[in-house]
Amino acid sequence: CNVNGIPDSCDIATGFARDCDVNGVPDDCDIAGGDLDEDHDGRPDRCQIAYGDFDLDGEVSAGDIGILLLVFGDSNSPFGDLDGDGEVSAGDIGVLLLRVGALPF
Repeated sequence: CNVNGIPDSCDIATGFARDCDVNGVPDDCDIAGGDLDEDHDGRPDRCQIAYGDFDLDGEVSAGDIGILLLVFGDSNSPFGDLDGDGEVSAGDIGVLLLRVGALPF
């Protein structure tokens, strides 16, 4: 999709292109196709939010913990269920704490 003459799968495999959601499409192509990138960092916002960077600042930090606490106890929250159990609970806080620091992608 980036028109460099190399298959996207090869760009991803060699690290030339990122694919944060492992959908086989480089992140920049996802963004060009309409995925939001409000912070203009070249990463689809949905990947950052799914990882726990709710404030989109490029890292998981105290601000993200505060945001998670705002939806704590919700069972239909659009974000925050990091452990996939269907609700925002203590398990999600544990996952978020393990991810504190810069995003790995």
